[in-house]
This record gives sequence, C-alpha cells and structure tokens, in this order.
Amino acid sequence: MTWLKSEMDKRDWGITVTARKAGLTHPVISDILNLQVQPTFETCVALANAFRVPPDEVMRMASLLPGTDLDIDDEDLQKIIDTYKYLSQEERKDIVAYALMRYQRASEIEKSSKRK
Repeated sequence: MTWLKSEMDKRDWGITVTARKAGLTHPVISDILNLQVQPTFETCVALANAFRVPPDEVMRMASLLPGTDLDIDDEDLQKIIDTYKYLSQEERKDIVAYALMRYQRASEIEKSSKRK
C-alpha cells in the first residue's frame, strides 16, 4: 500500500474526493497510486493542504525529502517537529508550555506513586 493510499483510507476518501480537495486531477492521483509517477513538489504541497498536514510530512512519505538529520525513530515526534516549523512564535510558546506542563504532571504523579 502506498503512502497516498494509506492517507486516503484514513479519511475514507476515494480518488475523486482526494483530487477535488487537493485541487488536482483524477489522473494525477491515479498515476501516483499506481506508482506510474513520482509526485512533484507542487503536488505534495497540494496533498498536504488537502490532508491538513505539514508539506514536509507528505514530501518525506513520498521520498522527496530525506529523513531529518536528527536520529528520530518516533514517528509522532517527527510529526511534531514538522508541524512546529509552520506555527507562529506565539503558537510555538503554547506548545512548549503545554509539553512542559504535561511533563511536570507526569513527574508529580510518578513521585506520588513512589511514596505510597
């Protein structure tokens, strides 16, 4: 199963819906699904917008971008990094504050469970 088919299946989208939402043609989606063509940069950006994911994620799935230079095995962490790059400074601060709050809460729960 290709990355595109997997993303379409997650959303229960067919070729026609995917093409419409991405502003692409039916043959373009079909050719990518049938592995007849490699998606272009512009196609990846259009698909990213349709799927509401960062373009880096789609380009990485399409093998147009290499993995990051970080040693990241965690797929969720990679998604966070890809998304973070497209946020405003204020949104980035919110994400960091939230992550710190969750970490502190987990640490407190762990400490209280050890005391019992």
